[in-house]
Amino acid sequence: EGIYLDGKRITRGDCTGYWSARTVLTDPTVEAAVLETARGGLFKRGLGFEACDVAAVLNIHDDHLGQHGAETLQDLARVKGLLVKYCKGTVVLNADDPLVLEMAEEAPEGTKVVLFSMEDFSQALEDHLAKGGEAVYLRRGMIMVARGEHRMPLVEVSKLPVTLGGRARHNIANALAAVAMLLHSGLNKDQLVNGLSTFQSTIEQNPGRLNMVRVRDFTVLIDYAHNPASYKALGETVKQMDHKRLIGVITVPGDRYDEKLKESGVICSQYFDELIVRDMTDLRGRPRGEAAQIIHQAALDAGMSAEHCHLIPDEPQAIQFAMDMAQAGDLVVIGCADTEEAISSILEQAEGMGPAPSLPVILPGV
Repeated sequence: EGIYLDGKRITRGDCTGYWSARTVLTDPTVEAAVLETARGGLFKRGLGFEACDVAAVLNIHDDHLGQHGAETLQDLARVKGLLVKYCKGTVVLNADDPLVLEMAEEAPEGTKVVLFSMEDFSQALEDHLAKGGEAVYLRRGMIMVARGEHRMPLVEVSKLPVTLGGRARHNIANALAAVAMLLHSGLNKDQLVNGLSTFQSTIEQNPGRLNMVRVRDFTVLIDYAHNPASYKALGETVKQMDHKRLIGVITVPGDRYDEKLKESGVICSQYFDELIVRDMTDLRGRPRGEAAQIIHQAALDAGMSAEHCHLIPDEPQAIQFAMDMAQAGDLVVIGCADTEEAISSILEQAEGMGPAPSLPVILPGV
């Protein structure tokens, strides 16, 4: 959403690249920096720093193939692996992703490798621990921290607001990576648990990521899901929540391959009772309506009936159509919510709330 210094946003925009990193690192008041080093910025200008104390690579997905010369997953892994090569402290890697796991071999001499895993049993993680390594993993709903043969339970994932009572498994994975990073950034166990237990997916703390608001007698969930993997993760999350109907408003960025647009349409057709397909505000090189048409047709081809699959390319109209359609007990899911205008249009209809972002969070089962 921007560049933040001491909790205050000084720049708005997609600030995940080289110039944003340099802005933060050259500010004399900054004592610690948290930088998202996105693939696009790496391709265009590089890391933006000479070295880091802690680096994490979470996964390698095919979402951005065909952009900036990356044609294979190995291409993406090679670029993201730059973080590992320029880390002088601790590298945090996803043991469940083979391409990420291979990056351990690229860690400089003296750099510690810490693995994280969502698996109840990971051979790669167990082998790492057998050699005296460190890891963070999920076991029976508990985040565990391990070093060699020593195991320490940290916190139950159901107590972390961002997991929606343990339903949002993708946020459990994010929490595992965060624990591994923060343990090697000087924080202790109590600080970690306090941070994880108080961080919420509200519009104030984490805009566009599993934000839930109440509108009249139904619930709206706002998320930036925008590709097959994230729509699947979102679908698996919301199907576990209390609802009468699941109403989805979805789209995919226009600079993705047609196959990715189609795959997203197929996946969403499997989760939602009503589907409204729209365009992004930023068309990213496609003619208006083309991306929405591809997604819409894929959902129909997957077996969704035309009665329940609607094509409304305009973002405000699509969102309003879903809000007007919703009835008591429904859950409206707004995917690829990439603009503040989209969020504001929903907030204005929330119960007793204006456009201000201070809203109650509804966490079923918590």
